Amino acid sequence: MSISLAKQIVSNLVLALQVFIVWLLIFQDSMVVPVFLKSVGRLHPMMLHLPIGLIIVTAIFVFFEKPLQLSSTILKPFLFHLTALTTSLTVVMGLFLSMEGGYESDTLLLHKWMGVLLSFVFSLMLLPLRIVAIKTMLAISVLVVVLAGHYGATLTHGEDFVSGPLFPEEKITRTITDSTSFFTAAIEPVLEAKCFGCHNEKKSKGRL
Repeated sequence: MSISLAKQIVSNLVLALQVFIVWLLIFQDSMVVPVFLKSVGRLHPMMLHLPIGLIIVTAIFVFFEKPLQLSSTILKPFLFHLTALTTSLTVVMGLFLSMEGGYESDTLLLHKWMGVLLSFVFSLMLLPLRIVAIKTMLAISVLVVVLAGHYGATLTHGEDFVSGPLFPEEKITRTITDSTSFFTAAIEPVLEAKCFGCHNEKKSKGRL
């Protein structure tokens, strides 16, 4: 298979995925996700690391191409096409996962639309663009990746997961008396330490 044919196939796949993403965004509220697609959606947390890494590598390649004396004849189009494809696939998986519910709506909305924006931007980068436009879009993409990652960590691990170690909360001192229930004295502290970060008023994953 020639390089030009491979690029055309990937470009068509990316275009088809973008159309599918738009279709999912329009009809997701009225859709019932089949069981096998739920399994595909749950691969989202694993899959997302690939486009994140590719976006960062692509940005480094484009911005430091001359200082690093990198050859752009084959590698740059390869990175653009692979990043566009994996980003689009990750967004589709994420949309399937979001349909299961159990996530805080505002955070999910931000995370979702940032992912959609990334897939759309990299789809546009498959077109013949000036280097200034490519660098601008890449700079925006890196910023969006950081923000989307923050909101994704909040959805998965609870609020302030990333900044938590920098700003630790004060530990609540509990006074145990004869009238204190066994739950309050022995069970609730364990739940607070191990569970409340992910299962709370803002996130009811698993209906907990």
